[in-house]
Amino acid sequence: MSVPTDEILARDVVGRLESLARFSDGSPGVTRLAYDDAWCRAHQWLAARARELGLAATPDAAGNLFFHDPALRLRNADRPVLLVGSHVDSVVNGGRYDGAYGAIAGLLLSAQPRAASGLVLWVLASSANSDICAAWVRGE
Repeated sequence: MSVPTDEILARDVVGRLESLARFSDGSPGVTRLAYDDAWCRAHQWLAARARELGLAATPDAAGNLFFHDPALRLRNADRPVLLVGSHVDSVVNGGRYDGAYGAIAGLLLSAQPRAASGLVLWVLASSANSDICAAWVRGE
């Protein structure tokens, strides 16, 4: 008897979320502040998962991490690109799905064949310094 594809995908997503939740500072819940050790290890883990799926993992100067087809040039792309994004930083003692679910779903979506797709993991979306990220995105 075969297992339905959506059931396999659900187990894969849950397993990846559980793995990602391990990258925390040891306090209750998930604490992964932007640029701390747990955040860096989470980015490294996600970049390795992206490479396993045949994707490139490209960081920018701010620490945002882009998962994409290795043939796609991020700057001056020769075709339109749809970016799906989330974050893996968290508030202190945060939930294991805040940001992480969108990051894992986006990672798996990025690995699906399509004309143009990619994932960006935003920096500082949940941290106390989120105003820095907002200013950066606005170009300030």
